[in-house]
Amino acid sequence: MNLLEFKHYKASGIFWLLFLVSFHFSVMAQNLYVVNSTDDLEDIDLSDSICADKNGNCTLRAAIQNANKSRLKDKITFDLDVEGVKTINLKEGLPAIKYGIIIQGTEPGKKITYHNCIVIDGSQIDQTAHLPEDIQQRSAFNLAKNANGSVISGLAFRAFGNQAIFVDSDENIIQNNIFGFPIKDSLKINKYGLWVYGHKNLVGGYLPHEKNYFFGNIAGVALTGTENSIIGNDFGYDAHEEKVIGNTSGITLNASTRNNLISHNLISGNTIGLQLFGPGNRVFKNKIGTDHSGSKKIGNQFGIIVSECYGSTIGEANLGNLISGNEVGILIDPFQRTTGISNFSRTKFQNVQIKGNKIGTDITGKFPLGNRNGIALKYSGGILIGGLTAKEANLISGNQESGILLLDAFENIVAGNRIGTDISGTYPIANTAGIWISSEEHQGFSELNVIKNNHISGNSEVGIYVGDRVSKLSIQSNIIGYNASHAVNPSNQHAGIIIRSTAPDICIGGEEKEAFNLLSGHAYGLVLPNLWDARSLIEDKNLIHNNTIDFHDQEGLPLNLEFAISHIPYLNKILTREWLVFEIQTQRLNQERITWWQKNIDNMPD
Repeated sequence: MNLLEFKHYKASGIFWLLFLVSFHFSVMAQNLYVVNSTDDLEDIDLSDSICADKNGNCTLRAAIQNANKSRLKDKITFDLDVEGVKTINLKEGLPAIKYGIIIQGTEPGKKITYHNCIVIDGSQIDQTAHLPEDIQQRSAFNLAKNANGSVISGLAFRAFGNQAIFVDSDENIIQNNIFGFPIKDSLKINKYGLWVYGHKNLVGGYLPHEKNYFFGNIAGVALTGTENSIIGNDFGYDAHEEKVIGNTSGITLNASTRNNLISHNLISGNTIGLQLFGPGNRVFKNKIGTDHSGSKKIGNQFGIIVSECYGSTIGEANLGNLISGNEVGILIDPFQRTTGISNFSRTKFQNVQIKGNKIGTDITGKFPLGNRNGIALKYSGGILIGGLTAKEANLISGNQESGILLLDAFENIVAGNRIGTDISGTYPIANTAGIWISSEEHQGFSELNVIKNNHISGNSEVGIYVGDRVSKLSIQSNIIGYNASHAVNPSNQHAGIIIRSTAPDICIGGEEKEAFNLLSGHAYGLVLPNLWDARSLIEDKNLIHNNTIDFHDQEGLPLNLEFAISHIPYLNKILTREWLVFEIQTQRLNQERITWWQKNIDNMPD
């Protein structure tokens, strides 16, 4: 044996020795405390090894006091001789848990129900007797900094004025618990069900008996730590009783938190389903606004609110969310609203992506289950909606107003989505408007947005609406009116594109053949403000180029073909109401306009 082999052998031996010692002390020497009383009394003598209050019973408080004497991962279970719901009414917050612990309220693998569970009730805690910073005295469980690796399962928590569980440690598991009360009772709510300051904690799980339930809290879960996973939980909707007991906010990711995973949760019936403030978070395969089947509308007022975050992803190829039945499915808004343009402020987000989601349909993508608005971007920039592949496309259909609303939005990309059709692209599931781009009066411009490679068909009023104070807009390579195979027309019933803005630098189509839009099957393919504004619009650095268009003015009359031939640049196919096709080849605008657009399109964010 050479020296290198000896060192490797020696190191391996030490590793396995340490592993066996650790295993022995963590499992073989673990203390077990069985709570047999619902009283809230302290241990009478912590100098002995017995969990006993003055009546000789082991209470939850006494069990935690004894567990705090040991650095081992002690275990607390319950054997309460009470039928039905068993309530432990706390007079004050329980002692902070100093070291790793297992607190198990049900038998392993047994799913908690509110009709037969152990309830930790905080309604008798004097909320005025302690400073707000004194978290220990206002919580049921406080997992302190060294309580890493703890497990809390099988319990119900209600009526805590601060939070039911405060997690200041790492790698803990919180599963199979109920936070809140399945009746709308303001005296039974928690302020926060669970507040997580620590890192790499798991809340819930993929198995049915691992999920937590959050009912009627001001906030179900608040995250401040990093790399936590919120998986498989129910927020706001009691599926067993088929009733809504919504949280004010289901999940809140605060500004300091990052790189968390929110996955496979049911988030319905809340005022706000999910709030994203921190960076680098992933939101995958949740049902937001529906029931578990994905076929019934429950709704939140806001499904997801994104504010002041970057590097976050809502959905991904094969990992999309179902976001339906809400007032607004996704709202991206930095909360920087002002009343005058002189104070106008907007926020550019970095690398926020919305991909692979169904927004406004049922889980199959075949039937409507609409939000009022699917995605709304207000005063925001730098957002990617969609992607380059079919699996990254969002299906945005069935929404009562707009599929996508861009309000004072800038430098966003909407690419590769289906907007107004079913998942196959064959049949209509109408939004009122597919994409609505506008600006609030006196607020500024919606500008430098790109609408590209989308299939926008089947909407009841308009495919794309371009309102006042919209400039530097690119609409390229879209199919607007046809179905996916170009065979059937689930058309936008009123118009393909309506342009009301007379601002400069709007590009519909482009110089390359790949940039042309196909507009067909509408009452009006392209609607301009009026002939005079249309002349100004086209002459002011705007390109309408390489499109197939059914072209009318706002009064529903075909544009004068002599005017069209004189003023519409490049090769467009203009379709009249009689569906005659005119090949219009006109003199090109000067090269300056082409160069301006090419420069600005090339500089758009990827």
